[in-house]
Amino acid sequence: MIYIYEWYIAPGAILFPLIIAIVFYKRLDISLKVMMFFLVFIAIMNTIITVLSMKSINNLFLVHIYTVFEFAFLSWFYKLQLKGLANKIIPVLIGLFTLLCLVNYFFIQKSDQSNTYTRSIEAVIIIGYCILLFSKQSLAESGIPWRKISVNWINVGVLMYYSGCFFTFVFMNYLMKASHLINHIVWGAMDTLLLFEYILFAVGFYQCKKQPITSSY
Repeated sequence: MIYIYEWYIAPGAILFPLIIAIVFYKRLDISLKVMMFFLVFIAIMNTIITVLSMKSINNLFLVHIYTVFEFAFLSWFYKLQLKGLANKIIPVLIGLFTLLCLVNYFFIQKSDQSNTYTRSIEAVIIIGYCILLFSKQSLAESGIPWRKISVNWINVGVLMYYSGCFFTFVFMNYLMKASHLINHIVWGAMDTLLLFEYILFAVGFYQCKKQPITSSY
């Protein structure tokens, strides 16, 4: 049963926010469309990684690639939400992080290791984005209840997942050598966080239902 949960139920939950995002696509602003396409990317990559894993083919190189695009998608989402200095710095961070991932892959943690260094750094930066956005929302006086703002639900989901999984990212290479029991416990916890993240994303996209239709341009 644990295998079904880890391999199918938790990853498959991505369909909930994706379907809702597609239904309300015309009402999504640009940042939410970026998040929707990020979910499409996740679904494709998870499928490929799962197939390779089931065939006992090394898929760690895909995790290195995934990290680059994951950071780019999320950074762009927050760039569209944040203003001022943060908005200007984020494109630079994307470039520097991509370079760091390349250096890490070719010279430090190659295809036989998980990219714990870059994923840990990525998590710290993304958590920083989340806190900045919370600060911005708390200072804003839009008159709209917090729960009815789509981006807030997305932000909570992102913060919950990356803060909850931070230490797993740090010790991933050690966990790969640990017992099956420990791995099931850790991956089960991560998958549960992922499941809740997708639920929060789904709520966020659904909140667009009552919002004015935005331009697609």
